[in-house]
Amino acid sequence: FSCDDCSFGIDKRCATLPKTTQHWYDEHLIFLCYNKNKRGGEYWCDICEEQIDTMIWFYTCDSCCVTFHTECVLGDFSRFMPGRIVTCINWRIKAMQTSPGFLPRCYICHTRRAVPFVLNLCNPQNNPTLSVFTLTIGLVITAFFFIYEATSSRKNCVASRFELATAAVASVFLGFGSLFLLLASGVYV
Repeated sequence: FSCDDCSFGIDKRCATLPKTTQHWYDEHLIFLCYNKNKRGGEYWCDICEEQIDTMIWFYTCDSCCVTFHTECVLGDFSRFMPGRIVTCINWRIKAMQTSPGFLPRCYICHTRRAVPFVLNLCNPQNNPTLSVFTLTIGLVITAFFFIYEATSSRKNCVASRFELATAAVASVFLGFGSLFLLLASGVYV
């Protein structure tokens, strides 16, 4: 979206960010804002614990003095309903809500990060099993996100379509490769 008269431009993602939203990490409504350097100091995301660039959109709760990246609040899995079971290529996947402060460990880089929920593979009785597949399924879903981004018609895309397509292909191979290795090795954690 743009205005030629005043040289203003905004992409679809920024234009459709909700002005207020609720997040499991904070009990209050959080508000969309930017350029809050007026008070001085640095801002850090309370979810990923990385620094926030205040010149771009972020969410804040002035009551609790917390700040969040928009990606951390409305990330790839923001539309998943906790407890919902999704079937994907004969696999039943359940989104399980976590509590604040829950820091699951990544199976690849071994870092811990606060997440609103985790994905678990379910057996036919809906009992969560094989939780080691969380990363694999996440990589496949991330690949579908990259494919969507690569095929979108946004002009001001941060990464080129070639970079996104390359990341999508790599994610698919990594996801299905690790799934195959886990099945072949018989590791069910």
